[in-house]
Amino acid sequence: MAEFDEAWLRRLDGTGRRAVREALVSAFPSWGRLEMLLDRVDRPLTGYAAESQPLPDAVFGVVRHALAEGWLAQLLEEASRMVPGNDRLAGLQGQQPSSGGRPAAESTTSRDGTRPLPRAAASTSTPAPAGRAGGSGKAGRSGKAGDPPAAPGREWDFFISYTHADERWAVWIAWQLEEANYSVYLQAWDFVPGSNWMNMMTQGIQRAERTIPVLSHAYLDSVWGKAEWQAALRRDPEGLKRRLIPVRVEDCERPELLEHVVSVDLFDLPEDETTGRLLAGVEAALGGRGKPATRPSFPSPKPGPGPASGPAV
Repeated sequence: MAEFDEAWLRRLDGTGRRAVREALVSAFPSWGRLEMLLDRVDRPLTGYAAESQPLPDAVFGVVRHALAEGWLAQLLEEASRMVPGNDRLAGLQGQQPSSGGRPAAESTTSRDGTRPLPRAAASTSTPAPAGRAGGSGKAGRSGKAGDPPAAPGREWDFFISYTHADERWAVWIAWQLEEANYSVYLQAWDFVPGSNWMNMMTQGIQRAERTIPVLSHAYLDSVWGKAEWQAALRRDPEGLKRRLIPVRVEDCERPELLEHVVSVDLFDLPEDETTGRLLAGVEAALGGRGKPATRPSFPSPKPGPGPASGPAV
């Protein structure tokens, strides 16, 4: 019988969690099948997703809650019992450590070749890298075990650029990203008393792998906001490495240089759907493609006028 380690599952990074979701979607490709799985672990599917949602979004909600509530291992074990021959579920089980340690480092590379995508994040008991609590590491961070790892060669995965009017949005976005095991540089958390504001801002622009500008009407009026997103755009003017990932929190017009950069739009959505869209957008930007894990349904014919008179084959 397949067994899964809940502690190992909690350490999975964003790529690992996506593999979990894709394995479940491949094994349970319909709402009815997924509902049967949730019934086996005494959880109502409607408590985590709406039937009107696309199946990958429903699975995202289930996995997110299962991780937070500590029953993802039980869910995957039950899934393996129901679909014992599923290669993706078996592959997940095979990635686990054979004993108390974590599995040997394995990684794939993103399409742009800039960021290794580890299958499992570092254990929360792993000591923080030198400098994270001072010196030349992540400025202003606590250095506690469990902080998300930075992308190799840079200090942070994302620098979040925002104006004070949108601080609640910026903090919410940063929290979702760090829960998905990305490292984030955020003024509200990292510009601690005694630090040099201008120096800290320069570090964010230069040392983060990518910049996420939080776009709103207030942000577009900000001189500092403009300087920050333009600096990121200069690093990747053609968008081939997707260094700039705009996130719109209001339905606002974009300036000319930004209007051709595809954004992640988070306004007018419920919270669960907003989280899913944010993380799906980030994963697509890192991987270079947003192809879903499930086959799309066949487009239904549009209703129209009755058949025309005349000969027919």
